[in-house]
Amino acid sequence: GVAWCEGTLGVTPAPDGQHPLLGTHNRLLAIGTPVLQRYDAAKRRAGMLDYDDLIRGAERLLEDPEPFLKEIMNRGVEIFFDENGLD
Repeated sequence: GVAWCEGTLGVTPAPDGQHPLLGTHNRLLAIGTPVLQRYDAAKRRAGMLDYDDLIRGAERLLEDPEPFLKEIMNRGVEIFFDENGLD
């Protein structure tokens, strides 16, 4: 965000994240963003995940495990914990 740009790069982004001193950065974002959007859309259509998706999913699970646990319980899956870990 703005604070990071100011603290790390010593510049304040102009509206829309543009700044004359970050011209190459701005152009790379303009090129890369649509490519990543198409890549994400293709993954969703194919029902596939990449490594970043797995990491984000694990983060969401750790931040809020309740939906996952409810889904597991609704499916009738049993998970047993003991002093040695998962069984």
